Amino acid sequence: MKGRATNIAGLVLNAFMILGSLPAWPQRPTTAPPPYISSVAWSPDGTRLATGSNDSTTKIWEIKTGRELFRLNGLSGSVLSIAWSHDGKRLATGSFDNTARLWEARNGLQILNLDVDTRPVWSIAWSPDDKRLATGSVGHSAMVWNAETGKNLLSLNRYDVHGMSWSPDGKRLAMGGEEATAGVWDSETGKQLLLLHGRTGQVSSVAWSPDGNKLATGSLEQIVKVWSAETGTELLALTGLRGGTASVAWSPDGKRLALGGEAGQIRDAETGKELLILPAAHGVLSVSWSPDGTQIATGEGCNVITIWDAKTGKQVMTLDGWLRTVHGCGTFTDKNPSRMPTPYP
Repeated sequence: MKGRATNIAGLVLNAFMILGSLPAWPQRPTTAPPPYISSVAWSPDGTRLATGSNDSTTKIWEIKTGRELFRLNGLSGSVLSIAWSHDGKRLATGSFDNTARLWEARNGLQILNLDVDTRPVWSIAWSPDDKRLATGSVGHSAMVWNAETGKNLLSLNRYDVHGMSWSPDGKRLAMGGEEATAGVWDSETGKQLLLLHGRTGQVSSVAWSPDGNKLATGSLEQIVKVWSAETGTELLALTGLRGGTASVAWSPDGKRLALGGEAGQIRDAETGKELLILPAAHGVLSVSWSPDGTQIATGEGCNVITIWDAKTGKQVMTLDGWLRTVHGCGTFTDKNPSRMPTPYP
């Protein structure tokens, strides 16, 4: 357990290194860390946004109005990963309380609690047909589950898994984590198919391109790489980043990459050219594209969620439960579940 605890603490510390622009925690009698949004996920129909925070809250927001619809109750640790099923009917969460859970997306009722032993779940992902769910944990473990029954179908004892992504055809799983390692595995047999070489920092995020031909990996070094998903050949290295990269996401058309780190960025996926900077004031831990590719959601420090125009980089709306003060994040005021967002002109 000592090794696991060290890995957990290391990743949490690295998260705050990425969020280097986090303001000082306001004066209060507590040792709790500043709040941050660790995961954001846009619903497949584009009408809702799911967000998970290190304060153990998971919220579902209505995009049109910015109104909080409801919360997923019962989680007691940082919500590290959240994912919608492709049909939009279910949500999956991975948490620091050692649980992976499935929920009804229409009302937030819990459906399943997967038996992941005693390991925080850093990453969670649905198979393209929504019949299977993959979880990545601390403690050298990745698992594949039957999403209807909760039965464990496959266990891969590799390394601490911080990011994972299914191939569009559902036949392969890409994973990355500790030991500067990322690779591709057969999702049925668990056989390793590819090892992506050339990394020097732990892999924090893995994303498969929509056409299935490429993989993008983000790490806590100042570089993002794009690889051939067939051969494992490095195709592109995105440099000039400030700090590490906590999150990587392909645009729905596969032409752009959104990156989360000290700020949000949009890069050309073919050339690596910087297209936009999303100047999030408190760092970016998670990024998610709207299904039509016109907007990007970022999960940030101080429990801020910002919606951006993906073409202009203009802020469209901010969803948050914290008042800004000169002291930093300020005082938590999220007492009204129907509270309206902060719009931008």
